Amino acid sequence: MTPSTALIVLLSTVLGHAVRILLSPSSGSAVSPVVTFTPNWKKIFIGESMTMTCDVGSTGGGDLTYTWIKDGKWVIHTGRTFTITSAAPEFSGDYSCRAELFVKPTIIGIQYPEVEGDHMTLTCDTSLSPLRPRTQLQFAFYRDGRKVQEFGSPNQYGVQSAQLEDSGSYSCDVRTSDGKVRNSSHFLPIVIKELFSTPVLNVSATEVLEDDSMTLTCDTSLSPLRTGTQLQFAFYRDGRNVQEFGSSHQYGVQSAQLGDSGSYSCEVRSSNGKVRKSSHFTPIVIKGKSRTDNTPIIMAALLVSLLVAAFLLFMYRHKLHRCPHQRRGRQPQIPPTHIPLIHRAAMFQFCVIAPQNRIPKLLRLIYMIWRILEAQATSLVVLGSVVVTSRSSGMETFYV
Repeated sequence: MTPSTALIVLLSTVLGHAVRILLSPSSGSAVSPVVTFTPNWKKIFIGESMTMTCDVGSTGGGDLTYTWIKDGKWVIHTGRTFTITSAAPEFSGDYSCRAELFVKPTIIGIQYPEVEGDHMTLTCDTSLSPLRPRTQLQFAFYRDGRKVQEFGSPNQYGVQSAQLEDSGSYSCDVRTSDGKVRNSSHFLPIVIKELFSTPVLNVSATEVLEDDSMTLTCDTSLSPLRTGTQLQFAFYRDGRNVQEFGSSHQYGVQSAQLGDSGSYSCEVRSSNGKVRKSSHFTPIVIKGKSRTDNTPIIMAALLVSLLVAAFLLFMYRHKLHRCPHQRRGRQPQIPPTHIPLIHRAAMFQFCVIAPQNRIPKLLRLIYMIWRILEAQATSLVVLGSVVVTSRSSGMETFYV
């Protein structure tokens, strides 16, 4: 019988029930145990005691890890020996004994991270059997069932600057160099918290006009676990740096121009540069200042024009003012100064500039309205002045 072959020993019968001891080495183990039992009787009866021993053929076997399994379903005892003090029918069954080459590994957090940027070191802890002290073991590490470090001789897995994505359930596997013996650890949950929140870029005004001042603020908050951490801030426009990293969390433009429009963002980092986070892009459009809106003035001028036109039409139809030079042979005269300015201008247009016998009535009315508006504009510019018009040789001259 070779050491790697399972040994089945028929001990005896207990009230007609077969009692067998099944000895098998652990999966691929280099250590092949042998079962011995005391007393070495062929028959065991109800009430008698029996001790089974998992022997590896060496006095150093006591340093191994032993496992006893009944009917291949559950572990009933751990240790080199297993004793039945009072035999009973329910103890009948198939018993197996395994001697482990190395103990079940345990994953331990040597340097346990709390927040982003912390160093993390995990150790896969196990111990070899003194019978095989020179056995080469290999270690692998997993996060959420995915391998993060391939099998190798180091029994540690380290992350220099832990990030949020490094959170998860970690475990490790240990195997011999030939891969025949392999065992896994339990799971170790690791949760890494934020050092600071994702920054948010805020603008001082919802609408920025040309030549206005503009202030951008990069807002974030530190973890209460690291309140003393120094943060640095940088600002970007269209991906180009406009303010280098510094302690100020604001970027200001004293007089915004159209060229300052663009997509702005900010970046925050720890003083050692291990943790960096960027904000979302914020589009900012600098609007040009609108020129003086002449709409009210134009509307007022049109309204005045309509009123003047209505007034002149009323004057024309009812002949409220007679031209003083209608008698044949008299020269045109300038309206007297005691007549109000607007009436004077109307009389001047009727009597001097556009006599009825020279310009058709419709054209004369249009021309008259335009001249009155011109006279009104002049009177607005020079308040209190008197406009005197004379006509000589077909030329018009204005005196103030």
